[in-house]
Amino acid sequence: MKKKVVVQLPAVAREAPVEERYSLELEALRDVAELVEVESTSKEAFIKAVRDADAILTSWGVRIDQEVIDNLQQCAIVGVGSVGVDMVDVDAATEAGIVVTNTPDIFIEEVADHTLMLLLACARRVKIMDKMVSSGDWYKGRPVLNEIPRLWGQTLGLISFGNVATAVARRAKPFGMHVIACDPYVTELKMTAEGVEPVSFEELLDRSDYVSVHPGLNDSSRGMLSDAQFAAMKDSAVVINCGRGPVIDEPASFVHCRPAKSLRPAWMCWSVNRRLRITRCCRWTMSSLRHMRRLRQRACGRKRAGARRAKWRWCCRASGP
Repeated sequence: MKKKVVVQLPAVAREAPVEERYSLELEALRDVAELVEVESTSKEAFIKAVRDADAILTSWGVRIDQEVIDNLQQCAIVGVGSVGVDMVDVDAATEAGIVVTNTPDIFIEEVADHTLMLLLACARRVKIMDKMVSSGDWYKGRPVLNEIPRLWGQTLGLISFGNVATAVARRAKPFGMHVIACDPYVTELKMTAEGVEPVSFEELLDRSDYVSVHPGLNDSSRGMLSDAQFAAMKDSAVVINCGRGPVIDEPASFVHCRPAKSLRPAWMCWSVNRRLRITRCCRWTMSSLRHMRRLRQRACGRKRAGARRAKWRWCCRASGP
């Protein structure tokens, strides 16, 4: 008897038949399981659909918390198709004997590209320039740009130094930026090997012209950038968040973005609804993300198949980026 693998994806992803959308997962799972797509419009509907699932494959949607886990009758594994696993209560899953896996190498280069794109867009005031050109006032751009220091020699501070931050550092250095980083879980030797100066969190906030935020979301990182941290930054600092939205205290960021503090935010994720707020920039990355999704699908399918065949060495409890 085949096992039941439940797939949870947002409605926008349902563009073709299951056989076509999940061909790569089925490539690995066909002999051992069947894929069942469930609605995630409400938590109650989701719980009802996954109650008898043997495995769950998810990227976003209904958070798999204690309540959901308590209602799982025979689930052995929850596979998350992203680096972060904050949409799963890992502790509750572990207590219930459910393995949680992530996909640690997915979208690393794309997120790094997106981070640098936002940095350059802020540095060259692309949004303002676009409006000026669209309205025929292109000649007004020079006075605006005259007040902005050139990127060469500016300091980029990386909060966390995992795979994405490392890729960002490699992209920023050819632009002549001095890169500093703070990560208590990464050795100074790893940072210096990449030409990055290790510093304390306080020094990073004080020195950085651009701050790029990359930590995984957990109890210690939630809201780690708030009033005190924004106040410690330069008035002209730019904050770029291509990681988890709740890492930044949004109400505090609104206060410090007022004219008295000209902090410029460039968000990719927000904690309330996770919408892409800089929509014009984000559209440029969609083609590459669509291509990379196929790699994620194959990796997730193989992990599910390995778990169902009791090859647990393929699976590990995820701890974030």
